Amino acid sequence: MLSTLTTIQGLFLMDIMIGIGLSAMLFFSLREEYICPGAYDWFVSIVLTTLGLIFLLGREIIPLGISIFLGNGLVVLGSVYFWMAFRKYTKTYRKTDIYITLIAPLVSLILLYCYWFKPENMAIRGEIVSFSLVILILASLYIALKHIKKYETGRWLSVISLIFSLASNIYRGVSLHLDNHYPGLLEYNSASFALVFSTGISLLTAGFSIMLMTYQWLARRLYIHATYDALTGVYNRYALLELSDTLELTSDLSRTKWCLAMIDIDLFKSVNDMHGHPVGDLVLRNVAQTLKRSIRHNDILARYGGEEFAVVLPGADIEDAKNWAERVRQLIANTPITIGKASISVSVSIGLTESSTTEYRLPDLVKNADSALYQAKQSGRNKVCCSEKNAPSS
Repeated sequence: MLSTLTTIQGLFLMDIMIGIGLSAMLFFSLREEYICPGAYDWFVSIVLTTLGLIFLLGREIIPLGISIFLGNGLVVLGSVYFWMAFRKYTKTYRKTDIYITLIAPLVSLILLYCYWFKPENMAIRGEIVSFSLVILILASLYIALKHIKKYETGRWLSVISLIFSLASNIYRGVSLHLDNHYPGLLEYNSASFALVFSTGISLLTAGFSIMLMTYQWLARRLYIHATYDALTGVYNRYALLELSDTLELTSDLSRTKWCLAMIDIDLFKSVNDMHGHPVGDLVLRNVAQTLKRSIRHNDILARYGGEEFAVVLPGADIEDAKNWAERVRQLIANTPITIGKASISVSVSIGLTESSTTEYRLPDLVKNADSALYQAKQSGRNKVCCSEKNAPSS
């Protein structure tokens, strides 16, 4: 009996050491300047689960009622915080979610009631805890799988951890329900073994998945900031250069016709001066969205700088580009931007150029398109002009 008893206690101790190690790693990761949403709650979840295991293991040196109340309550509360962490990570958290934490003391009180009035029926206490955890794990699993992307390997690892924990708790709950004689938590039996073994595996996989999700969240955030313009949501100048390099590598641009449009909002400084920068920002976002709705799926739209946008039109010749640019120019000029009860009319000037066998790289075309844009500005604004090298015949 001593050897079998030591086996369960040893597994409990192993789980506690895993929990302490993961808590320490998460604690130091939380001291970084950039952490993902839900990271604090994942840390609290691991700490609470570890404390719960300590109280469960210590039932031979502390009153059994305290071990039952605090040990199981903290483990259930840890699962609640794991669920709340996913709510925050997926940006679905609401302030009322904090009331879900009341599940933990409620479960603890039910367990105390069973301990005081039916002390001989230990299995029912295990069933209550197991099926309470099953409900919370299912809730976390639902949030973890909702809108998950293929590249989110951290979330997929967490899903695997949750499925494993779910299966283990279902097995334990069913085993306790069917077993006529449950010897106790710290005595060797299949239900207790399933609990402590699955807890250790779940803690390890959950800890690694949390750290991986944090890393991937930060990498994704850095990618977005490096690629997209924060104000308008379209590509920024850096991304335009990167995409043009990719296009040059994957296509023979020297033999493929493509055009570049440089688009500038007319008299944008006066909009800022008269209405303020918040209104100017609204104008920029509105123009960007109009351009985004007007391009094809393989066109590239970027904010080149200030109030200037660039559009790469692969496979288009100068006639196609001019027809497209005229439609866009008229659409923007004829669609006032509503701001409260007022509206502002803006226009754009567009400079176009077409690639050639000698000029097919983006820097070459930017120079020509800028010259055409300058011509459009000088000739009265709200116009489309083509570079002199490839202006269409009239």
